[in-house]
Amino acid sequence: MNGSSTVEHLHNSGDRGSGDFDSLVSALRELIGGAAVTTESAVVAAAATDWTPLAVKARAVESATPTAPRVLVTPASEADIARVLRWATANRVGVQVVGGRSSVVAGISGSPAVVLLSTGGLREIVGLEPTDAVVSVGAGVNGGQLEDYLSERGFILPHQPQSLRLSTVGGWVATRATGVFSNGYGGIEELVTFIRAVLPDGSVVHTDGAPRRSVGPDLRHLFLGAEGVHGVVTQVGLSVRRMPAQRRLASFALPSLPAGIDVIRELSQSTHGPELLRLYDAAETRRYAKVELPPQHCLLMLGWDGEPDVNDARNTWAARLVTGHGGQELAGSSAQSWYATRQVVDWLADEASTEGRIIDTLEFSAPWSRLGEAHARLTGLASELVATVEAHFSHSYPTGACMYVVVRGSAVDDAAALATYRELWRRLTEEAVAYGVAISHHHGVGRLRGPWLPVVRSRDFVLVERVRNALDPVKTMNEDLFPAVTASGSASASATEVGA
Repeated sequence: MNGSSTVEHLHNSGDRGSGDFDSLVSALRELIGGAAVTTESAVVAAAATDWTPLAVKARAVESATPTAPRVLVTPASEADIARVLRWATANRVGVQVVGGRSSVVAGISGSPAVVLLSTGGLREIVGLEPTDAVVSVGAGVNGGQLEDYLSERGFILPHQPQSLRLSTVGGWVATRATGVFSNGYGGIEELVTFIRAVLPDGSVVHTDGAPRRSVGPDLRHLFLGAEGVHGVVTQVGLSVRRMPAQRRLASFALPSLPAGIDVIRELSQSTHGPELLRLYDAAETRRYAKVELPPQHCLLMLGWDGEPDVNDARNTWAARLVTGHGGQELAGSSAQSWYATRQVVDWLADEASTEGRIIDTLEFSAPWSRLGEAHARLTGLASELVATVEAHFSHSYPTGACMYVVVRGSAVDDAAALATYRELWRRLTEEAVAYGVAISHHHGVGRLRGPWLPVVRSRDFVLVERVRNALDPVKTMNEDLFPAVTASGSASASATEVGA
């Protein structure tokens, strides 16, 4: 059996007769070898789930196997991925790409595709070019593995997401991710030097790694934030940094959230701002401050990478700025304590899987002129649905910042909790859209936010659709992500149905 063989159209159709499915599995095994293909239900089901709290709760309530792909393939090479995609497109078989499964917006959960394609076979760190400070890595490389590799060679990985040791390099590219030191180093889009990828028809593309180019569109951005719909990223070049002489952390208190927002705006619009910046609202300050503060005070954490004397000077300047807004530098270990535990994320899965518990994180971005009001609107709305609402601002730019909302609550049982989850996502996203706030900053779109994409990108979504149609006319890749607009102008799916 080969790439031209006919397999009944199983693409999201539910037409999965045993004979057709056996032929599909046989074709895949012939293409890439039997060891790379599994249909064991428990293994496939586990690979088809992610960390999305709403989906975790939905599975508990409905006591059903997720709407999962029927077969898991783990190609060992880029060439094998090309074989799978060429065959899948020719036979109209849906494919869902999966990396570290750390999505919290149903990037994987709820996929209706037949084939789940793991990048777990692409775990090679190809090498570090120390003169250029560029590391070349397979898309399936785990972030913690890469950080350890670089540290042993005197370099740091500038990209430091909270999910570092759960996520993969390919996943960072697919979701256009950011890390906690993004104020100094930028998001993943500013660190990627080149991308290798396999298109849905099996073609392999490789963008060049020049420091800068002015020859046509920058095609790296076809894959950054595309969540697999344009193909499978197989290898990435990342700009890294030499190990700084010092990483200095400092904590400050501001008398109010407006004062704190003014400070982080001035820091972000300066020419010598910090690498790390985190401003907590009063509610979340109580969780992270290691000293007693008045009720409305807000905690600010700053981090500086560099030579000690330079860090001292930058921190002194920041302290003067904080003092000018009625704040003060804090003694104690607030920033150091957060830093030591920043990659501990088990609490999210543990609480989401507890009967009746509600916990989730929703992140947005807004210009400075709307940030304070956006905080008031979104946290106020969430407070109507759950008992505890906290927020912080952890990635900022000259023009605005990211606001990260954490919600916690409880319900009488999981069914009631699931209803609250769905209402939270619907109401907060609709409010963000109405107020002109971006509905995602670094978690991606996934199936939770996908239905709103044609609305929030209404002025350019026609181009998004045309690019996708050109690369994947039969919608082989992650078909239900980035849904098309219906004739009525609305999205073709409902986020509140995710996990249903």
